[in-house]
Amino acid sequence: MKYAKPIGLLLLLMLAVSCAPTTTPQTGFDSMAQHNKIIYIRQKGQTYTLSRYLKVVKDVLKRTDTGLLTGIVVFNNNSSDHPNLLCDVQFVFLDDTGIELEKTNWQPIMFPQGVDKAVKQVAINPTAQDYRVYVRAARSPY
Repeated sequence: MKYAKPIGLLLLLMLAVSCAPTTTPQTGFDSMAQHNKIIYIRQKGQTYTLSRYLKVVKDVLKRTDTGLLTGIVVFNNNSSDHPNLLCDVQFVFLDDTGIELEKTNWQPIMFPQGVDKAVKQVAINPTAQDYRVYVRAARSPY
């Protein structure tokens, strides 16, 4: 009888844990965006969020023959409302502690609907270890 209380608590704990929902790691679309590698910027007056339409298909980090870091991100526009999604993209290269070393100018890029489109950038600084990508709706030229 002296073990009845601890065994009851153990059984109750096991029941609670077995009924808890399981979570599986997300792969494929937007898994990198969840790790703050791809950051979608919502501009003032913008009625939609780019992350709903412009998904990350693949993220590649490699070095050139000369040792410079190259970042490649493949996006896919899965929007039925925006057949040609025009966005500005900026790469920010970071050192091994996460400090910003350099950043590119904003580049306007057209993402056609249903097409995987790769965006590539090479760091100038040889000590770059990682990168972050910012995406925003293209600014109006007017």
